[in-house]
Amino acid sequence: MHTNFIQFRVYYTCLVLVITLTAMHAQELFASEGPLDLSIVPEEDFKHIFSDTNVTIRNEKTDEVHKNKFYSDGTVTSKRGNSKWRGIWYTDENNQHCIRWDHKDKSTCGIIMQDENGDWVKVKDNEIIRHYELIQPLPKTK
Repeated sequence: MHTNFIQFRVYYTCLVLVITLTAMHAQELFASEGPLDLSIVPEEDFKHIFSDTNVTIRNEKTDEVHKNKFYSDGTVTSKRGNSKWRGIWYTDENNQHCIRWDHKDKSTCGIIMQDENGDWVKVKDNEIIRHYELIQPLPKTK
């Protein structure tokens, strides 16, 4: 039993060391290449990841949190306070994720990326505008 505990401590210490070194390396990369040197999600991956999902999103400026439901047919819904928003979602020719809400005059678009922590974010004009905090599959309907 004592040997298992020591092995666990050694493995745990090694894991913490690897994570720390990886984080330090990531900080060096981001410091030298700018804060938004993130991996851009290709359109086919984006559609695979976000189709038929319920996504919890936080607005970077207002800190407002809401949920969008992205359907594989290209429609999207969102509950905002007492209102229910409806629209379409797509990727444009610049590989930007766009949402065109029915009640808005134009689409809002941005690049979907993963940040240095592996979290999904939406970027517009080199600024993070949304954090995708939770991505869950929609319940299957019979």
